[in-house]
Parts: sequence; C-alpha cells; structure tokens
Amino acid sequence: LGRGAKRLNALELAQRQDRLFILGKPGAGKTTFLKYLTLQALHQKIDKIPIFISLHEWANSGKGLMDFVVQQFEICAFPDAQAFIEYLLNKGWALALFDGLDEVNVEGDRRAKITTDINNFVKQYPKNKHLITCRIAASDYLFHGFTTVEVVDFDQSQIETFVGKWFGDEPDKGARFLEELKKDEHRGL
Repeated sequence: LGRGAKRLNALELAQRQDRLFILGKPGAGKTTFLKYLTLQALHQKIDKIPIFISLHEWANSGKGLMDFVVQQFEICAFPDAQAFIEYLLNKGWALALFDGLDEVNVEGDRRAKITTDINNFVKQYPKNKHLITCRIAASDYLFHGFTTVEVVDFDQSQIETFVGKWFGDEPDKGARFLEELKKDEHRGL
C-alpha cells in the first residue's frame, strides 16, 4: 500500500507471509482469493490445513471463536473436532482465513470485540498463517504483526486472460464481451 506500491503475485505472497491483512474494494475478489488459497492448500501448494471463518457468521453466532470453528467442522460431518483443531493450531499447521471484517456490525462494539478476539487468537497460536479480509472503507482496525496489502483491479492482460477462460467454449462471445467492456460507458466495470 502507499507510494511505490507494486503488484505482487498473491499466491507467492500468501506462501511467504504468515500474517496478511487484505484490503479491497467491494467485489475485488477478497473472498474468492481466500477460497483459492483453500484450494491451493488442498493441492499442497500451501503447507497448511485451511480453516475458513466467515466473520459475519461468527459475529452473529454468539459463540466464542473456538466454539464457532468446532461447530463449522461438525456441520461438515467432523464430530468432536475440538481436540483435532487445537492440535493443528498448537503445531502451527493451520491456515486461518478470516473473511469479511467489514461485514461485522459496528453497533455495540461488535467489530472491535471481533478484532480483539482475532488478535488474541493470533497471539495464542502464532505458528500458523493468519489472513484477514476487509473492505478498504472499513479498514480502521489494527492487527499486530500483519502486513497490509490491497487486492487491485485486473490490468488489461489479466482481464483478457480471465475473459478467455470464462468464455473458453465460446471465444466469439468472449471477444464481443471484451469489445463491450472497452466502451466508455462501462469504464468502471
């Protein structure tokens, strides 16, 4: 972030850094990136076991963080998971993905409490990777020892690659889409 900022490969950055606070505009791909990292971990490109935590769901659950995570494992047919989760965390084998800090209601200091709980979790389990996503407009929170990065818009080459893959079976449709996208009235897309 800031002056002199440069584009970096997100996967490489996530592999190198243990603590990332990932900011981005609405629809920039923050959640998609965390899901991508989950898949990369499953394909052993990140040597950790992913634990995806929707901060909105956690904040609305009324549960402590560990109880919420255990419940998520139980929903996925993994009963009595607490001992397993604590083992992973204590060994430093987890990739904790905290998604959507901006989606936690600020009323009643809920977001501030979640922020404190995340900071405490990171202190308790420092050997793991921890990533947090948040919209830029709601990024006035501090996470100790985290590197703050921003998901930026695709450049033209990335747009063309994405469109090519999206319309892979229909290249003519993809070309028409790119033509339409280049029009002035669609500049913000």
